[in-house]
Amino acid sequence: MQIYNNELFANFSGAIYKAKIEEGIKWEQIIPRLDDEGHIYQLCVTDNYVFFFTNQFMLSSDIHYFHIFRMKHDGSEITNIYDSEEHNTDGGSTGAYARMYIVEDKIFLFNDRKTVLDFNGNVLIWDMSTN
Repeated sequence: MQIYNNELFANFSGAIYKAKIEEGIKWEQIIPRLDDEGHIYQLCVTDNYVFFFTNQFMLSSDIHYFHIFRMKHDGSEITNIYDSEEHNTDGGSTGAYARMYIVEDKIFLFNDRKTVLDFNGNVLIWDMSTN
């Protein structure tokens, strides 16, 4: 769950909900579960957007892929800004349990590679690890 101003954003059962705090926490679904993309995980909220990612597990290859989406606070203008499958060049897992954080105007994605993205999904730093 994420809090922004007087609004709560949460993902339940793969869908995203929003509630205004002053209304006694009455949840409203702003987008349903994205069956084609897998379950919705972790939310990060900024002034203009809600970022979230989905996770797909490919049974045939035992590899996890995820997509990062950006949407307006009202659930409109949902855009897939990052597809881990496109960025997976070594054939290994892309990190099924990645963690995403927003700092200023950058998305920090901690998975196997520790990647930094801008709000359009452009990779600014591919691997911050010191290995």
